[in-house]
Amino acid sequence: MNRDSLRDFDLLPYADLLGSVCGAGAELRFETLEGELLASSVAVATPVDATLVDLGEALADGVSHWSDGADRAALRTCVSHGAAAEPLWLSLLLPPARPADDHLAEVFRRVAALVESDLGKSEVLEGMSQELATRYEELNFVYELDHRQIGNPARVRDALHELAETTRAHLDLDLVLFYVPDQDTCLDARTALIELDEDEARLVARAMLDYLNTDPTTLVLNRDDVIDWLQSDIAADYKLCATPIRIEGQRTVGLLLFARPLARPHFTNSDRRMCEVVATEVAKLLQHSRDHLTGALNRRGIEALIDDCIGTAAEDAAVRALLVLDIDNFQVLNNQVGMSTADDLLRHVAQILPRLDAETSPRVGRLGADEFALVVELPTRAAVEAFGARICQTMRQLGFFHQGQALEIGVSIGGSLIDAETADSEAVFTIADIALREAKSLGGGVAVVHGAGDAAINEQREQLDVVGLLRRALKGAGLELFAQAIVPAGDAGDEVPYMEVLVRLRAGDGTLVSPGVFIPVAEAYRLMPELDRWIIEHTIAALGAHFGRGGRALRAAVNVSGQSMGMAGLADNILGWLAHYGVPATALCVEVTETAAVANLTHGFEMLARLREAGCRIALDDFGSGMSSFGYLRSLPVDVVKIDGSFVKRMTSSTFDRTFVDVINRLAHALGLKTVAEFVEDQATRAMLRDLRVDYLQGYLFDKPGPLAVKIAGLAADPTELARAG
Repeated sequence: MNRDSLRDFDLLPYADLLGSVCGAGAELRFETLEGELLASSVAVATPVDATLVDLGEALADGVSHWSDGADRAALRTCVSHGAAAEPLWLSLLLPPARPADDHLAEVFRRVAALVESDLGKSEVLEGMSQELATRYEELNFVYELDHRQIGNPARVRDALHELAETTRAHLDLDLVLFYVPDQDTCLDARTALIELDEDEARLVARAMLDYLNTDPTTLVLNRDDVIDWLQSDIAADYKLCATPIRIEGQRTVGLLLFARPLARPHFTNSDRRMCEVVATEVAKLLQHSRDHLTGALNRRGIEALIDDCIGTAAEDAAVRALLVLDIDNFQVLNNQVGMSTADDLLRHVAQILPRLDAETSPRVGRLGADEFALVVELPTRAAVEAFGARICQTMRQLGFFHQGQALEIGVSIGGSLIDAETADSEAVFTIADIALREAKSLGGGVAVVHGAGDAAINEQREQLDVVGLLRRALKGAGLELFAQAIVPAGDAGDEVPYMEVLVRLRAGDGTLVSPGVFIPVAEAYRLMPELDRWIIEHTIAALGAHFGRGGRALRAAVNVSGQSMGMAGLADNILGWLAHYGVPATALCVEVTETAAVANLTHGFEMLARLREAGCRIALDDFGSGMSSFGYLRSLPVDVVKIDGSFVKRMTSSTFDRTFVDVINRLAHALGLKTVAEFVEDQATRAMLRDLRVDYLQGYLFDKPGPLAVKIAGLAADPTELARAG
């Protein structure tokens, strides 16, 4: 116990025990061995005229007889108040003229033992109180970290700077440093007591990270004689606490370092725990910019690098560029070797790209299913073009080994130059996409690089405007969800109301851009995965709001493109959104076209099977348009077949089309599947479809597309109204 706690220790109850033996006027005191008074059982301690003198007489075990040299006798014994603390005198000043005797000494000895026992308990309680206070501070800090409004930061470095400063201030540290070598990140928050410059800090961090790679546990160094392995005396003046930063709890990508000068307090177990908590928060931030499959930067991380390039482009004559790399014929390879091996190939590409050219040191990220990005800085445009050509050639030569067989990896590259006049990262990606399409049109296996002023870019300016509009809409406002009802062909009965969700793009002047314009552009520039995710999450959020208000059951169908079908992780996203917004899986129907389902058979089958197993309904859209899926229909995990509208529209005038619709409907029913006929626009077509016993109808005869919120409210109010109106 510390001295403040001893001064607050209440000796009065123990003095009362002794008072029955020695009479009124006795005083019980805590004193140091040097005689300093710490506590007394009376409000005003009795002055002692002279230092107490030991009379050399032991009246009981451990109890000695003392006197003040006048008329007062005293009994003294040593008591302990902590394992590491110096013992204290427990002194009993007897009333004037009251002599000490053996009986009184024995009573005093027993009371002293009780005091010592209670002091021990108080020390334990004090330790527990301090521990609880520490844990309370820790929980407060963790709560603050969890509730910081960072969200999905556009620039992870800014969020890391904020986190470093918050941590330094809250934990009273002199240095908080994040070191992530493959992002070339070494940033910190510090006080004036830290004299390490950036290069020295990076050197210490690199040495500690090398050590933690061999022993990945939190390391605390409170003494300067245990850092020989650093091979440097730079850190000799500091106490250090370091822990690895792990992505998804496994792969170490960097280091978190706390530091204090040697004169400052030691790092404690609480500091160790807080270091690990902050490292976990750093990992969360890094994962915002990381691809979950390969560990490389994701699109968000690459965008931040491009923004940095734009900001520094005017500082020197170097040429900065984005190179988008696409693996040629990846889907064929995926179907050939299977999804697991294809994922291994993607991880292999992510690992070797940064090491293909030591002098260039490109920063690498993964943009989509088979697309990677490299951000480079080279002396000239010609050097950028030559680097892209070398990548194509080297990747082809290296190949990829599968079951002892070397598979050739062909890649095409589209590049975009970055300069001080570049508007933003969207403009850079747009030009790179154009260059990539040009490389593909040349047969693949080549690199094409363009700048904003190139003739090839100017020729496609109108299309680029749509791309820019769509990219901005995906990040902010401009996309709107519409819906169109799907009605039962016969008696609705207890059927759940059903609709298909559609997307609209609003231009800057408020007019709507036709889906026939922006969807092909999104497909050409590989924006469909991002667009699909936006549509699906916002649809689920709208359903969540409806169900949160106690709304009745209904079902919304969302479309998934072929580009999204080829990407891992979409099923995880959808199931996560359903859980987050509180929407039952049965309220969602996922529509895929037959061509997309067959073209992405491996990834697509697993994704659809997972969603269907969770309770989602799966629909095969535009069935009949490709004819390739008849052989797969029996094995595909689907519940609904949507008959292509081009056949439905001509049913009343074409015997072939009527027969074709009949065949598809019968085949689907034979397999236990429901059918939907699209593009129903008149009563004659409706009557014919009812005669064929098609299950559901969709078209302008019943409903025109309108805002999703309005459709949800209308269907929830009276789901039979549209069927009656048709």
